[in-house]
Amino acid sequence: MIVKRPVPNDDNHFKFVTYVHAVYLAKRLDSDESVKRFLQLLIKIEDDILAKVPNDVSAFKAKEHIREVIGRLGEDYKNLSTDDLRTTVKQQKSSYITAQIVAYHLADESDEIMRAFRRYHCTRSMTDFGGLRDQYSEGVDVLDAFFREIGELATLVEDTGKFNPEAKSGLIRVLKELGLEAKNGSSVKKSIGATEVIMTIRKLSQIAGVRIEGLEVRKVFNLASGEFERRVDIVFSKGGRLFNLESKAWDLTPEKISDYLWMSFKWTVTRTKVTDANGNVTRVVLDPEKGKRGQMFIDIASNLKAAVIKTVDADNNVIFQVDQSKIMNFLQFDGRTSQEDIEKVITSLLDTIKRKPGELTALVNAVGDIDLKDLAKGEDGYEVVGDLLEDLLKKSIYNQDGFKSYIDVL
Repeated sequence: MIVKRPVPNDDNHFKFVTYVHAVYLAKRLDSDESVKRFLQLLIKIEDDILAKVPNDVSAFKAKEHIREVIGRLGEDYKNLSTDDLRTTVKQQKSSYITAQIVAYHLADESDEIMRAFRRYHCTRSMTDFGGLRDQYSEGVDVLDAFFREIGELATLVEDTGKFNPEAKSGLIRVLKELGLEAKNGSSVKKSIGATEVIMTIRKLSQIAGVRIEGLEVRKVFNLASGEFERRVDIVFSKGGRLFNLESKAWDLTPEKISDYLWMSFKWTVTRTKVTDANGNVTRVVLDPEKGKRGQMFIDIASNLKAAVIKTVDADNNVIFQVDQSKIMNFLQFDGRTSQEDIEKVITSLLDTIKRKPGELTALVNAVGDIDLKDLAKGEDGYEVVGDLLEDLLKKSIYNQDGFKSYIDVL
C-alpha cells in the first residue's frame, strides 16, 4: 500500500516518504554511525556469500537471483554514502536493502538475520510465495516482490494494535529460518515453510481487527486422555477470539498429503539425523513413536472438545453440531493446493480413520464428553461421529486464500 505525502519543509527531509513503513525506517536511519555499520555489514555479507560456491543447482540459482535483485539498484552499492542510502530507501530503489534494514534493526544491529536473508534458499519453482509466484513470470521479480513484503514488516512490528510485542522473538526465529546454513535438505524445507508463514502474517495483518499474537508458540492442550504440547506456527486474534494456525507449504498430491496427515494423527514422529564419517548429515530417518499421538490428533481432539455443541430436540434426543465460531485450530496450505484438492484430502483422511474404529474411539475418549461417548456406543454411532469429524475438518482446513477469505468476513 502506498501513501503519498508532501515533503515538509524541515531539516529532516527524509522523515516523510512515500511508503507506509517510512517512519519506521527513517527513525532507524537517523544515526550516521548506525548507517555506516549497516553498510559495512552489507558489503561484508556480500563478499562472504560470493566467495562460497553453492553445493547444488537450486542454491546457486537462488544466490544469483538475489544478486540480480541487488543489482537493480543501478549503481555500485559498495560505494553508497550514508546520504546515498537514505535517498535509496526514500525512493524505494531497492527492496533488498529495505528488507536488510529491517533485519538489521530487528536483530539489534547485528548481522544474524541479514546473513539469513542473503542465504535465502527459495526460487520461484520451490514455493507459492503467498501467491506472488502467479503474479510474476520471472524468478528475480518474485524475489524482488518478496523482499518488498519483508520490508513492509517494519510497519507491522511498530503497530502494537496489529502485532503483540511478545511475538517479536518468534518473528526473528522465522526470519532466520529463511536462510539457515545449508547443511542438508532440512534447511531448504525450513526456508519454504518460513516463506509461507511470512506471507500469511502479511495477509492476515491487512485484515481489519486482526492482531498477530505469536509465532512458533509452544502451547499446551489439555484433553481428557492427557496433556499434549506442540509448537503453533501462527497465533492471532480477531474480535476477542484466538486462532492457532498451522501453515503447510507442501507441493504434493491430495493422496500424499492425506498420508502425511494420517501419520501426524496416528503418531508423534521423531527425526533422527544420520551422519557420515565427517559428521555431515546424509539423511533423516522418520521414526514414529507408537502410542504417542501427533499434532493432527491433538488439533482435531481439542477442536471437537471446544466446537461440538449439544442441543436437545422435542423428543429429548441430544443433537450434536460443529460450531465453527468455536474452532481454535486451523490448518492452511499454500496456493498450490486448491480447495478442491483439500476436499479430496479430507475424504481420503476420513476413509483411513473410519476403517480403524479404534481411532474414532481414541478421539471420543480424548474429548471426554459423556454424551459423545454414549453416542459412539449406540447404533450407527461411529457413522454419526464420523460425520461430525467430516464437518469439523471442512470447517478447519483451507488453502491460504480460502482461509484469508474466512477470517476477512468474521
